[in-house]
Amino acid sequence: MLHKALYKALLYQHPLLLHILSFLHQLKQKQKYEYLPH
Repeated sequence: MLHKALYKALLYQHPLLLHILSFLHQLKQKQKYEYLPH
């Protein structure tokens, strides 16, 4: 995981990157839950 200060600096300069990263993170979470046995 990125250092929080570096992470915040990146997000501050590239707000679009924040949306992309959060979107990808949500996709990963969905895939994890889909693969879990019900």
